Amino acid sequence: MSRVAETARRDPGFHPSTSSPFNLRTLYVLCRILRPAWVVETGVASGASSWVLLTALSKNGKGGLRSIDLPPSQWEPAKSAYKEIDPVSLPAHRKPGWLVPEPLRGRWQLILGDAKAELPRLLEGLGRIELFYHDAEHTREAMLREFRAAWAHLASGGALTSDDVGWNTAFDEFCAEVLPKEAGRWFSFGLVLKP
Repeated sequence: MSRVAETARRDPGFHPSTSSPFNLRTLYVLCRILRPAWVVETGVASGASSWVLLTALSKNGKGGLRSIDLPPSQWEPAKSAYKEIDPVSLPAHRKPGWLVPEPLRGRWQLILGDAKAELPRLLEGLGRIELFYHDAEHTREAMLREFRAAWAHLASGGALTSDDVGWNTAFDEFCAEVLPKEAGRWFSFGLVLKP
């Protein structure tokens, strides 16, 4: 995790709140424990979570990551709606995922587009996933839509995770809806295990 932070600090346009150390460590540990064939994340930004997930997959010796984020031309207009509470932005000269080192990119596909359209297509193509991480549009509607879509494709024993679960009621509503055996929230991070 320190390599992610150190690399990011070298770029003056990088915002430090892009991924918390707690979230990154939790994602790494989950990925190592679950040993997933497929991980899906929505919201890439600079790519700190992608880097960590790909590092874990590489250590596992198996698995792939599919990530969805807006193309750079749509980043700022989309983020401006909640910029006051979420100051994360891409440095002007960077593209989503710029932090991910070249040696890890063989396990990764970055899909540039709106998760509303891209996530259902991606999940349908993959069939089953073992780990899902939401860190994209943090509106109640978008979070519920993504949670429900991912849950339908999540394998038994898989984990659905999300950043910023305290921003609205989506995470709590979703947990009440699916009644998981295990669910919790730590700081801004939410985790649900599928029975």
